[in-house]
Amino acid sequence: MSFLQPSVGTTLKVLVSFEVENKTMDDCEFVCEFYTRNPGVAVAKAKSDLIRIDEKNYIAILDTREVGMGTLFCKLSVDVPDADCPGGIRREVVRTLANVNIME
Repeated sequence: MSFLQPSVGTTLKVLVSFEVENKTMDDCEFVCEFYTRNPGVAVAKAKSDLIRIDEKNYIAILDTREVGMGTLFCKLSVDVPDADCPGGIRREVVRTLANVNIME
């Protein structure tokens, strides 16, 4: 696996995509939290902060100065409509490696 290695100060366009039980991203509310291993440093991007490409793909714009150096991760919290759950919403949380290593 190869990593993109931008320097701090680079603006990244990060593709965000998920599928959940016959629901599209348009059907769900979600928040992406981008972080490196720097303690306490995370940048949250709500669905409304992202650029919609289509019902299955959104783009997040991320300034690497906000998260600092290190391997970039994304924590995606998705509120899935589900009549079986209290309030009609089921929360799913997934953490993933973004294949980006931010350099000095």
